[in-house]
Amino acid sequence: MVSSAGMARRKKTSEEETYDSFCCSVDSWRREYCFGIKRWEIPGLETDKPYREMDHLVVTGAVVSHDTNRKPNRRKFKTIELNLFPTHFPRDEWRKDMEAVGHAWTEKGEKGILHGTVHLASDVYYSLFPCLAINHFREFSLKILNLHYTKGSVDEFSLDLEKTSIKFPD
Repeated sequence: MVSSAGMARRKKTSEEETYDSFCCSVDSWRREYCFGIKRWEIPGLETDKPYREMDHLVVTGAVVSHDTNRKPNRRKFKTIELNLFPTHFPRDEWRKDMEAVGHAWTEKGEKGILHGTVHLASDVYYSLFPCLAINHFREFSLKILNLHYTKGSVDEFSLDLEKTSIKFPD
């Protein structure tokens, strides 16, 4: 007789790509900017410039509706915090084999909050500020692929003009 106590559990894998679609209200936004002299290298941000500059927009919203093709949906996110970054090179130089427009993740100890980044063309990025300042955009939609454990990839992002109150079927 073989004891199962010493046997490792077999991980279930699925070949099907999973998605999570969120519709969120735009509750707040803020712009964060920093500029400084580059005194040391930061891993992942190596450049030949003598300075370091970062500009991004943080949009926070409450989840209005959530749709997924996973069964059962055990993750109940209440808030999404999205960091939008400008991309400063022409669209015709973008990768043709692009797999994602950003990434999503959860932070340890923050239950119900999903974080994400999206990289936008710089002309679109800078045109968002006046629109957000006058509350032109009321909702944003986000589609995340393969959200497993603490991370996934952002497949699609959009800002919507007015509240549509989309309800996904249960």
